[in-house]
Amino acid sequence: MAGRAGEGGLKLKYFFSAGEHSGDMHAADLIRAVKKKDPQAKIWGMGGPLMAKAGAEILIDPTIESTIGFLEAGKKLFRFKKYLNQLSRFLRENQPDVLVWVDFGGFNRLLAEKAASLSIPVVCIFPPSAWAYGKGRAAKLSKCVTHLASVLPFEADFYRNYGVKVTYVGHPLVDRVKPEIDPDLWRRSQGVAEGEKVILLMPGSREQEVE
Repeated sequence: MAGRAGEGGLKLKYFFSAGEHSGDMHAADLIRAVKKKDPQAKIWGMGGPLMAKAGAEILIDPTIESTIGFLEAGKKLFRFKKYLNQLSRFLRENQPDVLVWVDFGGFNRLLAEKAASLSIPVVCIFPPSAWAYGKGRAAKLSKCVTHLASVLPFEADFYRNYGVKVTYVGHPLVDRVKPEIDPDLWRRSQGVAEGEKVILLMPGSREQEVE
């Protein structure tokens, strides 16, 4: 990437693409990390208020859509098609040094394909769960993603089998969520017997999932 903007000084142009509240949060963390390494970086994005606060110039905010995913957002497909056309045109006219795809796989894969056709490197974090929903997605991803940052070890191995260059980075929530109480102490306080399984339900940020 450095070769695209000049070897030593960085000052790269980045485009971050996230479509949901969780992606907005993770992308914002990445943007802050980029700013530390490349203070003069130009950062554009599709995302929400957290990305904007981190320093990105937001072109489109889809986080208010609250859908279950791009392909299931039936009544909003035309709106997302408009977003895709708008961002594809932006990529062509501004030629960022890298596109960073953060989750929101249905939409972002299409945008990544456009970026790849323009010879723009694509870095993906939180890729589609192709290991669960269909290996065809992995084959498609391998054609447009330059490098994948995997948050799950088995996910990294899965995508490597499709020829994708992968770095296992671990899940960013591990850095965010710090235990405030000893697990054994919590079990005793809740009357949970030793060895008894505890299930955590985390419905996510989408309205339909919560309902």
